[in-house]
Amino acid sequence: EHSIHEDLILLRDFHDSYFNLTEKVIRSFQWVDRNIDADFVFKGDDDTFVNVERLYQELTRIKCDNLYWGFFDGRANVKKTGQWAEKEWVLCDHYLPHARGGGYVLASKLTSFVAQNSHLLKRYNSEDVSVGAWMAPLDIKRLHDFRFDTEFVSRGCSNKYIVTHKQDVQMMKEKYDNLQRTGRLCTKEVMNRNTFIYNWEVPPSACCDRKLSDLDDLKNTW
Repeated sequence: EHSIHEDLILLRDFHDSYFNLTEKVIRSFQWVDRNIDADFVFKGDDDTFVNVERLYQELTRIKCDNLYWGFFDGRANVKKTGQWAEKEWVLCDHYLPHARGGGYVLASKLTSFVAQNSHLLKRYNSEDVSVGAWMAPLDIKRLHDFRFDTEFVSRGCSNKYIVTHKQDVQMMKEKYDNLQRTGRLCTKEVMNRNTFIYNWEVPPSACCDRKLSDLDDLKNTW
């Protein structure tokens, strides 16, 4: 694929595995910092579908040079066993507020901060938890956006979505074809799970009352 499209970053001396995801994010940010003149960096999983045109349109409208944009959670319990265990997490009884790892956007100066200070940053198993911890002391704008369907399971399909996680190849092809033919993402809108609007005015453990539908008239929150 790279020989045809030349669109892959090939990281040398790196073993790709789930437990190296955080290091892969750091190395990717370092490569971008050295090689790309970017305003923003989008990180997404390989099972994430992105409406790239819509994402670009939103970024040209937002115009924020300290942006951390995604679907945030502030009351996730710390895992001590299993695949997502964080045995060295001692900062709080919950993970610090972070954009869920299916896909999020960082202003380039924030990815540069990570790239240039990586030798001082604590690595946790979950890269999204790690990024949330690294961003915690910085003066940034966190934008919680329900149009990012980026949790560990998809909430369904909404034509409002910009980023949709947990998609197989057929689902991605269908969404792409729908956008090309009709300009809409979904053959039929469906909600399998409620969403929430992040409340930044309460403690993180009380941030997220999951009682809304993505099909409702919702507003994003800073």
